[in-house]
Amino acid sequence: MQVLALLALALYTVIAVFSVYMTFQERRRAGSAGVVYTLGGYVLCLIWPLTVLAILISPRLRAA
Repeated sequence: MQVLALLALALYTVIAVFSVYMTFQERRRAGSAGVVYTLGGYVLCLIWPLTVLAILISPRLRAA
């Protein structure tokens, strides 16, 4: 079980880092829209994989 948790954490980290990198590249090309929007974009990059996980898990919880 620890190996599975470690793999899940590694996958989450890869997805989050890729999202932050792509957001950084987009901000650099488009120019900064402000500190609040930039920080908010980075925070949302770290949160959205958890939202997808919750959506994937919710049907299994309802069936139980």
